[in-house]
Amino acid sequence: METFVKLVNALGCSANELLRGEPWPVDETAVDSRLLSIRELPPNRARHVCNVLDAILTDLEQAKECASSEK
Repeated sequence: METFVKLVNALGCSANELLRGEPWPVDETAVDSRLLSIRELPPNRARHVCNVLDAILTDLEQAKECASSEK
């Protein structure tokens, strides 16, 4: 949960937006800043952040597929 909260804060979105896959306004400068922050992490921490992001993106994609198949 602690990692999730850090991720939400780093991405500058709400937990609901992240969990539900709802779009939020994208601030390109903020995205670039967050990517730079990830790059500056020690390699093991950067891998952890990437793994969390991959898991979230996979879950969001699966949820989107389920929602479209239920229609």
